[in-house]
Amino acid sequence: MNSVDQCFEKHRKNFCRKKLKRNVISFIISVVVGMTFMVLAALLYFYIEHCSHPYTPKVDSSWQLCQYLKENTTIELNNHSMLETLCQNMQAPENVTCEMTQTIFFRYFDLTSTMAYTVGYGHVYPMTDATKLLTIFVVLPLIALAMTSYIFAGKVITTLTSIVLLIIRQQLFGIRHARYFSICLLGVQFCMMIALSMGFAAIDYKVHESSKRSFLDSMYWSMVTISTVGFGDFYWSSEEYFNAGIHYLVLVVFCFLFAMGTFASTITQVCELIGDYSKRTYQKQMSKRKTKKLERSLRENKSFANFNATEEVEIYSQKEIEIIQDVTWYKIHQRKRRHSLPERM
Repeated sequence: MNSVDQCFEKHRKNFCRKKLKRNVISFIISVVVGMTFMVLAALLYFYIEHCSHPYTPKVDSSWQLCQYLKENTTIELNNHSMLETLCQNMQAPENVTCEMTQTIFFRYFDLTSTMAYTVGYGHVYPMTDATKLLTIFVVLPLIALAMTSYIFAGKVITTLTSIVLLIIRQQLFGIRHARYFSICLLGVQFCMMIALSMGFAAIDYKVHESSKRSFLDSMYWSMVTISTVGFGDFYWSSEEYFNAGIHYLVLVVFCFLFAMGTFASTITQVCELIGDYSKRTYQKQMSKRKTKKLERSLRENKSFANFNATEEVEIYSQKEIEIIQDVTWYKIHQRKRRHSLPERM
């Protein structure tokens, strides 16, 4: 039986509230520590790739050809250069300087955040050998801090949901025990995960409304991100959310964390339900085996069937004492079954 079931059965609302408070505080601390580590790692990536060991940007061959043709041709059509129209969407090579800009900062923050949450879209990655070596050392701490944050987010959701279900159960039915409380909790958590995913997608759809991204694309990106698949056709860009408004960035981060936490908590609840069912099945099988073993022992040792457990047992051998104890337990077991009393192993 898990802690949520114990909390529900014992009607310890104060315990649940204290547990919720602890989980909220732990979640806030883990988020602050994790975000701080991501920012520091992003600054370290920037320093290595732009100041200490600047990387050589890749130059698109199409852009080079376009520039060459622009410099060596004078063909024009209707006062508009055909080459200008052809080359306007080609990106010029990046000028690598030791100067922090908003775009560069958010690029490296996207690198550390996708690394921490194991999404891995592939749109940003380390460019030099030094940053690849740095990635080897920082990737595991980043993942550990990120997992801590969304695990505590899942605990907050689980505890809050259990308190709400407890109150609803008491108000509607006036009883303290819910037989299928874990199943109800699992269903509510699954619905909350879908709702958080839709909220995550709605924020993304609002931010990318000008780019004509459909809500289906946003929902698809949301589920791919929460499940940490990260195909790369759509990817996370924190600069776009920041430019749309700082509140969008905060909302999308918290929706993402709580959605991932609820997803992880739902998987945990499913595993606990399967484990509890397997444990109960095993206990029933062992009880049946022990009963059959005692019945066989009774048939083989009929002379001890009427033995009184309060008598002295020093005169018997160790084997006889074990048989007597088994017979005594069997008598008590049969008496409880006749009186329909709950068995206590």
